[in-house]
Amino acid sequence: FRKYFDMASKTKGKTGEVLEVIPDTQKIVVKGVNVRKKHVKARKQGEETGNNIGITIHAGETPSYEGGDGYKSVLEAIEMGAKRIGHGVALARYLKYLETSDPNELERILKQVKDNGVTFEICGVCNIQSIPINSADLNQHPVQTFLEYGIPVTICTDNDAICNTNISKEYIQFLLTGHSNFMNWNSIKKIVRDSVEASFIPEYQKAEVRVELERRIRLVQQCYEEAIFCSKKIGNEKR
Repeated sequence: FRKYFDMASKTKGKTGEVLEVIPDTQKIVVKGVNVRKKHVKARKQGEETGNNIGITIHAGETPSYEGGDGYKSVLEAIEMGAKRIGHGVALARYLKYLETSDPNELERILKQVKDNGVTFEICGVCNIQSIPINSADLNQHPVQTFLEYGIPVTICTDNDAICNTNISKEYIQFLLTGHSNFMNWNSIKKIVRDSVEASFIPEYQKAEVRVELERRIRLVQQCYEEAIFCSKKIGNEKR
């Protein structure tokens, strides 16, 4: 038996130190520890001493969390200091619900998200495979809600091996499922730029990446404009 083992599913964010294993039974005596509380304390101590690390947590992927609403896991992740949150779709749907049911609560949560500088890692292909809210395919994906409220998002693969995906497939999937407002050129540029800002790399490296990114954006823009020009020229010649 390990000295420590995960009890989170039964103890709401606690783990235990094994005190006793009762022979010939499946009973284990455990001393509970609130992991979330210890993590938050350690993170704050790190901030005070300048020893910061980037924290990303997957939350809000499913409609429910510990018997309650799935969006609550996102708020807990923010409380634990996560600057990048994988999925978050349950929160996006909750924000939409609050628009008519409780505008004050909507503003409170939006403020909490923005004040903490949270970026959401959207994993569309995984969401289709793993959660029921996308039973009508990706056209039900609530990512647009984050964009409407000015919350930064990135496009991610979650787990490319298990989901049989890659970053190109993630973008194409959104484009082919009716998210034309989301997948226009200006939105894509903003998403990749926000990805750089949300990365856990030093500022000097971000500066280098920004320069290279803008160079590549110009190249893509140039190829696009040349393709449009050629298409129009061919069309005019056929006339």
